[in-house]
Amino acid sequence: MRIKSKSPSQIHSLVSFAMVLSLAPTIGMAEGKNTCYKYSYTTDKYEDVSDEVMVKEPSIRYQVIPTNFSKGSKKIKVKDAARGIKITPTQYKTVVRDVVIKGSYTEYKVIPVDFKTTKKTLLIQEESTRLEVIPTTYKMVEKKILKKEGYTDIQIIPAEYKTVQEKILIKEEGKAFTTVEAKYKPDVERVFTKPTSTELVAHPAEYESVKVPVKVKEGGRKWVKSVISQCRSVVPSDCEVTCLVLTPPRYKMMKKQVVKSPAHVSKVPYAALASKVPVERLSVDTNVVETKILAVHKIVDTQVLVRPAAIKKIIKPPVYEYIMVKVIDTPAHTRKIVIPAIYETYYLTQVNTAEEATEKFVPASKLTIKKSVVYKAAEFEKYEIPAIYKDIVTKVIEQSAYTKTVDTPPEFQKIQRSVLLSMGGVLKKKEVHCDEKQSGEQG
Repeated sequence: MRIKSKSPSQIHSLVSFAMVLSLAPTIGMAEGKNTCYKYSYTTDKYEDVSDEVMVKEPSIRYQVIPTNFSKGSKKIKVKDAARGIKITPTQYKTVVRDVVIKGSYTEYKVIPVDFKTTKKTLLIQEESTRLEVIPTTYKMVEKKILKKEGYTDIQIIPAEYKTVQEKILIKEEGKAFTTVEAKYKPDVERVFTKPTSTELVAHPAEYESVKVPVKVKEGGRKWVKSVISQCRSVVPSDCEVTCLVLTPPRYKMMKKQVVKSPAHVSKVPYAALASKVPVERLSVDTNVVETKILAVHKIVDTQVLVRPAAIKKIIKPPVYEYIMVKVIDTPAHTRKIVIPAIYETYYLTQVNTAEEATEKFVPASKLTIKKSVVYKAAEFEKYEIPAIYKDIVTKVIEQSAYTKTVDTPPEFQKIQRSVLLSMGGVLKKKEVHCDEKQSGEQG
Protein backbone atom coordinates (compact mmCIF):
# COMPACT_ATOMS: atom_id res chain seq x y z
CA MET A 1 0.00 0.00 0.00
CA ARG A 2 1.47 3.32 -1.04
CA ILE A 3 0.43 6.78 0.53
CA LYS A 4 0.90 9.98 -1.36
CA SER A 5 2.89 12.73 0.44
CA LYS A 6 1.33 16.16 1.23
CA SER A 7 2.28 19.17 -0.83
CA PRO A 8 4.17 22.11 0.87
CA SER A 9 1.07 24.39 0.63
CA GLN A 10 -1.03 21.83 2.45
CA ILE A 11 1.64 21.47 5.13
CA HIS A 12 1.74 25.32 5.59
CA SER A 13 -2.05 25.48 6.06
CA LEU A 14 -1.89 22.73 8.66
CA VAL A 15 0.81 24.54 10.57
CA SER A 16 -1.20 27.78 10.63
CA PHE A 17 -4.26 25.91 11.77
CA ALA A 18 -2.22 24.26 14.51
CA MET A 19 -0.99 27.61 15.85
CA VAL A 20 -4.56 28.84 16.08
CA LEU A 21 -5.66 25.75 17.93
CA SER A 22 -2.83 26.05 20.38
CA LEU A 23 -4.81 28.80 22.21
CA ALA A 24 -7.91 26.62 22.58
CA PRO A 25 -8.66 25.11 26.03
CA THR A 26 -7.82 21.47 26.51
CA ILE A 27 -10.80 20.69 28.81
CA GLY A 28 -14.27 22.19 28.63
CA MET A 29 -17.80 21.59 30.03
CA ALA A 30 -21.00 21.61 28.14
CA GLU A 31 -23.58 24.19 29.13
CA GLY A 32 -26.25 23.01 31.46
CA LYS A 33 -24.71 19.62 31.74
CA ASN A 34 -22.16 18.08 34.09
CA THR A 35 -20.17 16.78 31.16
CA CYS A 36 -16.50 17.38 30.53
CA TYR A 37 -14.62 17.18 27.29
CA LYS A 38 -10.97 16.83 26.68
CA TYR A 39 -9.33 18.11 23.54
CA SER A 40 -6.24 16.31 22.29
CA TYR A 41 -4.33 15.95 19.07
CA THR A 42 -4.23 12.68 17.24
CA THR A 43 -0.94 10.98 16.41
CA ASP A 44 0.07 9.35 13.14
CA LYS A 45 -1.41 5.96 12.70
CA TYR A 46 0.72 3.42 10.80
CA GLU A 47 0.24 -0.11 9.61
CA ASP A 48 3.09 -2.47 8.95
CA VAL A 49 2.67 -4.11 5.59
CA SER A 50 4.84 -6.39 3.50
CA ASP A 51 5.91 -4.99 0.20
CA GLU A 52 8.17 -6.05 -2.65
CA VAL A 53 11.02 -3.94 -3.82
CA MET A 54 12.64 -4.53 -7.20
CA VAL A 55 16.24 -5.48 -6.54
CA LYS A 56 17.09 -6.52 -10.11
CA GLU A 57 15.75 -4.90 -13.22
CA PRO A 58 14.13 -6.99 -15.93
CA SER A 59 16.15 -7.80 -19.00
CA ILE A 60 16.23 -10.10 -21.96
CA ARG A 61 18.59 -12.88 -22.80
CA TYR A 62 19.24 -14.57 -26.10
CA GLN A 63 19.04 -18.31 -26.52
CA VAL A 64 21.30 -19.32 -29.39
CA ILE A 65 20.12 -22.13 -31.64
CA PRO A 66 23.37 -23.25 -33.31
CA THR A 67 23.73 -23.94 -36.99
CA ASN A 68 22.19 -27.25 -37.91
CA PHE A 69 24.25 -29.30 -40.33
CA SER A 70 23.02 -32.33 -42.19
CA LYS A 71 25.19 -35.07 -43.57
CA GLY A 72 25.87 -34.99 -47.25
CA SER A 73 28.21 -36.71 -49.62
CA LYS A 74 30.35 -35.62 -52.49
CA LYS A 75 31.83 -37.83 -55.17
CA ILE A 76 35.55 -37.24 -55.64
CA LYS A 77 37.51 -38.83 -58.46
CA VAL A 78 40.46 -40.45 -56.71
CA LYS A 79 41.85 -42.24 -59.78
CA ASP A 80 41.65 -41.09 -63.38
CA ALA A 81 40.14 -43.24 -66.09
CA ALA A 82 42.67 -45.13 -68.18
CA ARG A 83 42.84 -47.38 -71.21
CA GLY A 84 42.90 -51.08 -70.57
CA ILE A 85 44.29 -53.58 -73.06
CA LYS A 86 43.21 -57.19 -73.25
CA ILE A 87 45.83 -59.28 -75.01
CA THR A 88 44.99 -62.54 -76.71
CA PRO A 89 48.32 -64.36 -77.17
CA THR A 90 49.25 -66.21 -80.33
CA GLN A 91 47.45 -69.51 -80.47
CA TYR A 92 49.30 -72.51 -81.85
CA LYS A 93 48.07 -75.89 -82.92
CA THR A 94 50.26 -78.94 -82.91
CA VAL A 95 50.85 -80.66 -86.24
CA VAL A 96 52.50 -84.04 -86.23
CA ARG A 97 55.15 -84.51 -88.89
CA ASP A 98 57.21 -87.57 -89.66
CA VAL A 99 60.83 -86.87 -90.56
CA VAL A 100 62.78 -89.61 -92.33
CA ILE A 101 65.94 -90.07 -90.39
CA LYS A 102 66.94 -93.23 -92.26
CA GLY A 103 65.72 -94.20 -95.66
CA SER A 104 64.18 -97.53 -96.51
CA TYR A 105 66.53 -100.33 -97.54
CA THR A 106 66.71 -104.03 -98.28
CA GLU A 107 68.07 -106.19 -95.56
CA TYR A 108 69.72 -109.39 -96.61
CA LYS A 109 69.80 -112.35 -94.36
CA VAL A 110 72.16 -115.19 -95.23
CA ILE A 111 71.03 -118.71 -94.51
CA PRO A 112 74.33 -120.50 -94.24
CA VAL A 113 75.04 -123.67 -96.07
CA ASP A 114 73.86 -126.77 -94.33
CA PHE A 115 76.20 -129.74 -94.45
CA LYS A 116 75.44 -133.33 -93.75
CA THR A 117 78.00 -135.87 -92.93
CA THR A 118 77.66 -139.25 -94.66
CA LYS A 119 79.49 -142.32 -93.56
CA LYS A 120 81.29 -143.83 -96.56
CA THR A 121 83.39 -146.93 -97.02
CA LEU A 122 86.34 -146.73 -99.29
CA LEU A 123 87.86 -149.76 -100.94
CA ILE A 124 91.46 -149.56 -100.06
CA GLN A 125 92.31 -153.05 -101.13
CA GLU A 126 90.52 -154.82 -103.86
CA GLU A 127 89.51 -158.33 -103.65
CA SER A 128 92.31 -160.57 -104.96
CA THR A 129 93.52 -164.09 -105.20
CA ARG A 130 96.68 -165.25 -103.70
CA LEU A 131 98.80 -167.90 -105.18
CA GLU A 132 100.66 -169.73 -102.87
CA VAL A 133 103.65 -169.81 -105.03
CA ILE A 134 103.92 -166.41 -106.34
CA PRO A 135 102.40 -163.98 -104.06
CA THR A 136 100.77 -160.96 -105.39
CA THR A 137 102.77 -157.82 -105.33
CA TYR A 138 101.22 -154.49 -104.45
CA LYS A 139 102.02 -150.94 -105.01
CA MET A 140 100.86 -147.82 -103.26
CA VAL A 141 98.80 -145.48 -105.44
CA GLU A 142 97.58 -142.01 -104.44
CA LYS A 143 93.83 -141.68 -104.81
CA LYS A 144 91.77 -138.42 -104.71
CA ILE A 145 88.64 -138.60 -102.63
CA LEU A 146 85.98 -135.87 -102.08
CA LYS A 147 86.15 -134.76 -98.49
CA LYS A 148 83.78 -131.72 -98.63
CA GLU A 149 81.62 -130.68 -101.49
CA GLY A 150 81.96 -127.22 -102.92
CA TYR A 151 79.42 -124.50 -102.08
CA THR A 152 78.71 -120.82 -102.59
CA ASP A 153 79.54 -118.41 -99.71
CA ILE A 154 77.34 -115.32 -99.73
CA GLN A 155 78.75 -112.17 -98.11
CA ILE A 156 76.57 -109.16 -97.44
CA ILE A 157 78.07 -105.77 -98.06
CA PRO A 158 76.04 -103.48 -95.75
CA ALA A 159 74.57 -100.25 -96.97
CA GLU A 160 76.70 -97.20 -96.44
CA TYR A 161 75.11 -94.12 -94.90
CA LYS A 162 76.32 -90.66 -94.08
CA THR A 163 74.91 -88.56 -91.25
CA VAL A 164 73.43 -85.24 -92.32
CA GLN A 165 72.08 -82.62 -89.91
CA GLU A 166 68.70 -81.29 -90.94
CA LYS A 167 67.12 -78.14 -89.53
CA ILE A 168 63.46 -78.84 -88.85
CA LEU A 169 60.89 -76.14 -87.99
CA ILE A 170 59.01 -77.17 -84.89
CA LYS A 171 57.35 -73.85 -84.07
CA GLU A 172 56.45 -71.17 -86.54
CA GLU A 173 57.31 -67.54 -86.18
CA GLY A 174 54.73 -65.43 -84.36
CA LYS A 175 54.27 -62.24 -82.42
CA ALA A 176 53.37 -61.38 -78.84
CA PHE A 177 52.01 -58.26 -77.27
CA THR A 178 53.15 -56.95 -73.91
CA THR A 179 51.10 -54.48 -71.92
CA VAL A 180 52.88 -51.45 -70.52
CA GLU A 181 50.74 -50.58 -67.53
CA ALA A 182 49.40 -47.08 -67.08
CA LYS A 183 51.39 -44.85 -64.77
CA TYR A 184 49.82 -42.62 -62.19
CA LYS A 185 51.28 -39.84 -60.13
CA PRO A 186 49.97 -39.19 -56.64
CA ASP A 187 48.19 -35.93 -56.02
CA VAL A 188 46.01 -34.37 -53.37
CA GLU A 189 42.47 -33.14 -53.99
CA ARG A 190 41.20 -30.46 -51.60
CA VAL A 191 37.56 -31.17 -50.79
CA PHE A 192 35.39 -28.85 -48.75
CA THR A 193 33.58 -31.01 -46.23
CA LYS A 194 31.94 -28.18 -44.33
CA PRO A 195 30.87 -24.79 -45.77
CA THR A 196 31.57 -21.44 -44.19
CA SER A 197 29.12 -20.62 -41.45
CA THR A 198 28.40 -18.01 -38.84
CA GLU A 199 27.75 -19.00 -35.29
CA LEU A 200 26.00 -16.76 -32.80
CA VAL A 201 27.32 -16.18 -29.31
CA ALA A 202 24.83 -14.86 -26.78
CA HIS A 203 26.20 -12.40 -24.25
CA PRO A 204 23.98 -12.04 -21.19
CA ALA A 205 23.03 -8.66 -19.80
CA GLU A 206 25.55 -7.14 -17.43
CA TYR A 207 24.36 -5.72 -14.18
CA GLU A 208 25.87 -3.32 -11.72
CA SER A 209 24.88 -2.92 -8.12
CA VAL A 210 23.68 0.51 -7.02
CA LYS A 211 22.25 1.64 -3.73
CA VAL A 212 18.76 3.11 -3.94
CA PRO A 213 16.65 4.58 -1.08
CA VAL A 214 13.55 2.61 -0.30
CA LYS A 215 10.85 4.26 1.78
CA VAL A 216 10.17 1.99 4.70
CA LYS A 217 8.05 4.47 6.66
CA GLU A 218 5.96 7.27 5.34
CA GLY A 219 6.22 10.78 6.73
CA GLY A 220 3.64 12.04 9.25
CA ARG A 221 2.95 15.01 11.55
CA LYS A 222 2.60 15.72 15.23
CA TRP A 223 2.04 18.60 17.60
CA VAL A 224 5.03 19.55 19.63
CA LYS A 225 4.89 21.99 22.60
CA SER A 226 7.73 24.37 23.04
CA VAL A 227 8.46 27.34 25.36
CA ILE A 228 8.89 30.74 23.82
CA SER A 229 12.15 32.23 24.85
CA GLN A 230 12.15 35.74 26.36
CA CYS A 231 8.46 35.43 27.13
CA ARG A 232 7.35 38.43 29.32
CA SER A 233 4.18 36.80 30.56
CA VAL A 234 4.13 35.72 34.14
CA VAL A 235 1.71 32.99 33.29
CA PRO A 236 3.77 29.95 32.24
CA SER A 237 1.08 28.69 29.89
CA ASP A 238 1.26 31.89 27.97
CA CYS A 239 4.84 31.14 27.11
CA GLU A 240 3.99 27.73 25.65
CA VAL A 241 3.29 27.28 22.00
CA THR A 242 2.17 24.15 20.20
CA CYS A 243 3.56 23.64 16.67
CA LEU A 244 2.60 21.10 14.08
CA VAL A 245 5.82 19.32 13.12
CA LEU A 246 6.08 17.18 10.04
CA THR A 247 7.82 13.83 10.49
CA PRO A 248 9.94 13.07 7.37
CA PRO A 249 9.64 9.66 5.77
CA ARG A 250 12.29 7.07 6.70
CA TYR A 251 14.30 5.42 3.96
CA LYS A 252 16.46 2.35 3.88
CA MET A 253 19.36 2.03 1.45
CA MET A 254 19.10 -1.22 -0.50
CA LYS A 255 21.24 -2.75 -3.19
CA LYS A 256 19.63 -2.93 -6.58
CA GLN A 257 21.03 -4.50 -9.70
CA VAL A 258 20.45 -2.33 -12.71
CA VAL A 259 21.24 -3.19 -16.30
CA LYS A 260 24.64 -1.82 -17.22
CA SER A 261 24.69 -3.23 -20.72
CA PRO A 262 21.79 -5.12 -22.25
CA ALA A 263 22.10 -8.63 -23.60
CA HIS A 264 23.37 -8.83 -27.14
CA VAL A 265 24.41 -11.36 -29.73
CA SER A 266 27.74 -11.39 -31.55
CA LYS A 267 28.53 -13.25 -34.74
CA VAL A 268 31.55 -15.55 -34.95
CA PRO A 269 32.48 -16.54 -38.50
CA TYR A 270 33.77 -20.07 -39.06
CA ALA A 271 35.90 -20.84 -42.06
CA ALA A 272 35.04 -23.73 -44.34
CA LEU A 273 36.63 -27.05 -43.47
CA ALA A 274 38.52 -28.87 -46.17
CA SER A 275 39.98 -32.35 -46.27
CA LYS A 276 42.90 -33.50 -48.35
CA VAL A 277 41.98 -36.61 -50.31
CA PRO A 278 44.84 -38.53 -51.95
CA VAL A 279 44.11 -39.08 -55.64
CA GLU A 280 45.98 -40.62 -58.56
CA ARG A 281 46.38 -38.63 -61.76
CA LEU A 282 47.02 -40.44 -65.03
CA SER A 283 50.44 -39.48 -66.37
CA VAL A 284 51.05 -42.18 -68.99
CA ASP A 285 48.21 -44.24 -70.44
CA THR A 286 48.34 -47.99 -71.01
CA ASN A 287 50.25 -49.00 -74.13
CA VAL A 288 51.04 -52.16 -76.09
CA VAL A 289 54.51 -53.27 -77.17
CA GLU A 290 54.70 -55.81 -79.99
CA THR A 291 57.42 -58.43 -79.68
CA LYS A 292 58.46 -60.77 -82.47
CA ILE A 293 58.51 -64.44 -81.50
CA LEU A 294 61.24 -66.19 -83.45
CA ALA A 295 60.61 -69.51 -85.09
CA VAL A 296 61.94 -72.51 -83.21
CA HIS A 297 64.01 -75.09 -85.11
CA LYS A 298 65.45 -78.40 -84.11
CA ILE A 299 68.60 -79.94 -85.53
CA VAL A 300 67.93 -83.60 -86.31
CA ASP A 301 70.65 -86.06 -87.40
CA THR A 302 69.43 -87.98 -90.45
CA GLN A 303 71.21 -90.76 -92.32
CA VAL A 304 71.35 -90.46 -96.06
CA LEU A 305 72.05 -93.60 -98.16
CA VAL A 306 75.34 -93.31 -99.97
CA ARG A 307 75.60 -96.93 -101.23
CA PRO A 308 72.90 -99.53 -100.86
CA ALA A 309 73.55 -102.94 -99.41
CA ALA A 310 74.83 -105.65 -101.82
CA ILE A 311 75.42 -109.40 -101.90
CA LYS A 312 78.73 -110.91 -102.88
CA LYS A 313 78.76 -114.60 -103.76
CA ILE A 314 81.99 -116.47 -103.25
CA ILE A 315 82.12 -120.00 -104.62
CA LYS A 316 83.84 -122.30 -102.22
CA PRO A 317 85.42 -125.27 -104.08
CA PRO A 318 84.95 -128.79 -102.85
CA VAL A 319 87.58 -130.14 -100.55
CA TYR A 320 89.38 -133.26 -101.63
CA GLU A 321 91.76 -135.49 -99.72
CA TYR A 322 94.46 -137.57 -101.19
CA ILE A 323 95.07 -140.94 -99.62
CA MET A 324 97.48 -143.73 -100.47
CA VAL A 325 95.83 -146.94 -101.56
CA LYS A 326 97.43 -150.24 -102.17
CA VAL A 327 96.67 -151.75 -105.54
CA ILE A 328 97.80 -155.05 -107.11
CA ASP A 329 100.83 -154.53 -108.99
CA THR A 330 101.42 -158.13 -110.04
CA PRO A 331 98.86 -160.81 -109.48
CA ALA A 332 99.94 -164.20 -108.18
CA HIS A 333 100.75 -166.72 -110.76
CA THR A 334 100.13 -170.06 -109.29
CA ARG A 335 97.39 -170.67 -106.97
CA LYS A 336 94.83 -168.24 -106.59
CA ILE A 337 93.84 -167.47 -103.04
CA VAL A 338 91.00 -165.00 -102.86
CA ILE A 339 91.83 -162.22 -100.58
CA PRO A 340 88.74 -160.17 -99.73
CA ALA A 341 88.74 -156.53 -100.44
CA ILE A 342 89.63 -154.24 -97.62
CA TYR A 343 87.50 -151.21 -97.06
CA GLU A 344 88.17 -148.18 -94.87
CA THR A 345 85.37 -146.18 -93.37
CA TYR A 346 85.46 -142.37 -93.65
CA TYR A 347 82.98 -139.59 -93.28
CA LEU A 348 81.97 -137.46 -96.25
CA THR A 349 80.61 -133.97 -95.63
CA GLN A 350 78.09 -133.12 -98.27
CA VAL A 351 76.04 -130.00 -98.92
CA ASN A 352 72.58 -130.64 -97.62
CA THR A 353 71.17 -127.21 -98.31
CA ALA A 354 73.07 -124.66 -100.27
CA GLU A 355 73.73 -121.32 -98.74
CA GLU A 356 71.24 -118.70 -99.77
CA ALA A 357 70.38 -115.08 -99.02
CA THR A 358 66.91 -113.78 -98.19
CA GLU A 359 65.82 -110.25 -98.90
CA LYS A 360 63.77 -108.26 -96.40
CA PHE A 361 62.50 -104.78 -97.13
CA VAL A 362 63.18 -102.50 -94.20
CA PRO A 363 61.02 -99.38 -94.33
CA ALA A 364 62.50 -95.96 -93.70
CA SER A 365 62.99 -94.91 -90.07
CA LYS A 366 60.92 -91.89 -89.22
CA LEU A 367 61.06 -89.49 -86.30
CA THR A 368 57.73 -88.04 -85.28
CA ILE A 369 58.15 -84.29 -84.76
CA LYS A 370 55.45 -82.21 -83.13
CA LYS A 371 55.33 -78.90 -84.89
CA SER A 372 53.52 -75.88 -83.49
CA VAL A 373 51.98 -73.83 -86.23
CA VAL A 374 50.21 -70.51 -85.79
CA TYR A 375 46.51 -71.16 -85.52
CA LYS A 376 45.51 -67.61 -84.58
CA ALA A 377 47.86 -64.64 -84.49
CA ALA A 378 48.20 -62.59 -81.33
CA GLU A 379 45.87 -59.64 -81.06
CA PHE A 380 44.83 -57.08 -78.51
CA GLU A 381 41.64 -55.25 -77.69
CA LYS A 382 41.41 -51.86 -76.05
CA TYR A 383 38.80 -51.08 -73.46
CA GLU A 384 38.09 -48.27 -71.05
CA ILE A 385 38.99 -48.59 -67.37
CA PRO A 386 36.52 -46.31 -65.60
CA ALA A 387 37.67 -43.71 -63.12
CA ILE A 388 37.42 -44.57 -59.44
CA TYR A 389 35.31 -42.33 -57.27
CA LYS A 390 35.09 -42.08 -53.52
CA ASP A 391 32.20 -40.73 -51.48
CA ILE A 392 33.41 -38.03 -49.11
CA VAL A 393 31.16 -37.25 -46.16
CA THR A 394 30.38 -33.53 -46.07
CA LYS A 395 28.25 -31.23 -43.94
CA VAL A 396 25.56 -29.08 -45.48
CA ILE A 397 23.90 -26.16 -43.70
CA GLU A 398 20.31 -27.12 -43.17
CA GLN A 399 19.40 -24.27 -40.83
CA SER A 400 21.62 -21.29 -40.06
CA ALA A 401 22.18 -20.26 -36.49
CA TYR A 402 19.50 -18.00 -35.02
CA THR A 403 18.46 -16.67 -31.63
CA LYS A 404 15.37 -16.68 -29.49
CA THR A 405 14.60 -13.85 -27.10
CA VAL A 406 13.85 -14.97 -23.58
CA ASP A 407 12.54 -12.41 -21.08
CA THR A 408 14.31 -12.36 -17.76
CA PRO A 409 11.74 -11.17 -15.18
CA PRO A 410 12.71 -8.66 -12.52
CA GLU A 411 13.65 -9.87 -9.07
CA PHE A 412 11.91 -8.55 -5.99
CA GLN A 413 12.77 -8.65 -2.32
CA LYS A 414 10.21 -8.53 0.42
CA ILE A 415 10.50 -5.72 2.96
CA GLN A 416 8.41 -4.46 5.85
CA ARG A 417 6.99 -0.93 5.37
CA SER A 418 5.03 1.29 7.68
CA VAL A 419 2.12 2.75 5.78
CA LEU A 420 0.44 5.89 7.08
CA LEU A 421 -3.21 5.18 7.60
CA SER A 422 -4.16 8.50 9.11
CA MET A 423 -2.11 11.59 9.70
CA GLY A 424 -1.87 12.95 13.26
CA GLY A 425 -2.19 16.57 14.50
CA VAL A 426 -5.94 16.63 14.30
CA LEU A 427 -7.70 18.19 17.34
CA LYS A 428 -10.37 15.91 18.60
CA LYS A 429 -12.86 16.36 21.42
CA LYS A 430 -13.19 13.49 23.76
CA GLU A 431 -15.77 13.20 26.57
CA VAL A 432 -14.17 12.53 29.91
CA HIS A 433 -15.40 12.22 33.51
CA CYS A 434 -15.61 15.57 35.28
CA ASP A 435 -14.22 15.70 38.79
CA GLU A 436 -15.20 18.47 41.37
CA LYS A 437 -12.17 20.52 40.89
CA GLN A 438 -12.71 20.74 37.24
CA SER A 439 -16.37 21.60 37.85
CA GLY A 440 -15.52 24.45 40.25
CA GLU A 441 -13.04 25.85 37.86
CA GLN A 442 -15.54 25.76 35.11
CA GLY A 443 -18.20 27.58 37.32
